Amino acid sequence: MSNSLSSGSIASQGGGALNNSIIQPDRFLPGAIPADKDANLRFYRYARDTGVPKHRLRWNFLYDLPIGRGKALFGNAGSMLNRLVGGWQLAGYGTTQSRYWSLPTNNWGTFGDIEVYGEKYPIEDCRSGGCFRGYLYYNGYLPATQLNVANGIQGIPSTYTPANTPINPARPTGTVAADFNNTNNVTIRLANGTNQLVAVDNGLHPWRNQAMLGPWLTNLTGSIFKVVPITEGVSLRLNLDAFNALNQPGTPLPGGDGIISLRNSAQGARVLQYTARLSW
Repeated sequence: MSNSLSSGSIASQGGGALNNSIIQPDRFLPGAIPADKDANLRFYRYARDTGVPKHRLRWNFLYDLPIGRGKALFGNAGSMLNRLVGGWQLAGYGTTQSRYWSLPTNNWGTFGDIEVYGEKYPIEDCRSGGCFRGYLYYNGYLPATQLNVANGIQGIPSTYTPANTPINPARPTGTVAADFNNTNNVTIRLANGTNQLVAVDNGLHPWRNQAMLGPWLTNLTGSIFKVVPITEGVSLRLNLDAFNALNQPGTPLPGGDGIISLRNSAQGARVLQYTARLSW
């Protein structure tokens, strides 16, 4: 177990220390960010490095199959048969680890409690024209106009309440001006008396640098192999290697809207590699 905390980017993939920069206080409203260098870094950039797992378990193994001369199976095999069935070994390594995802920082409306559902609510996401299975992993913001409709997201529970919304949540087309539909836009009156449409963002979102625990990921890679002696100085090594041997797709991390899409996997499918190596 490790807690890798960095004052670099939260998505630095383990290289946060290379991305550090001290943000200038004059980019914010007066007094919004500390002027002291150390306090500035801790306040503005200090976060979990999502590229370094908090929990990680690794293992490896090497096992002689009990087949061939002197073994439990074919223990009395002759020389030719033993060359075929004897001497096989299994070897491999694996890992299982936790993963984190960052809370979204694009909406500035209401804030509520974050509820992580995991795989409790299967959904179908039809927003792209095709429908793809997935999960409502947590109560991220989904426009009300997309809930449980044919071209939206089906399977959203009636108890769903987004943890964060835009200042201007989604409304049916035509009921509100486009500038104020599903946006964070507001109108500000300037000193000269004119109105200016601006998107709210003071650079200090309450959810910045906040990481949440996501689905774990497990992978196993293994080989079955043997060395066949041909002569005293010549041998043939046979290998079958399996990457992601159990063909575990893994669950992807959720998007900022709380949806995990099963359209893609978290890791590639099983890959088999056959090799023969002649040594002399």
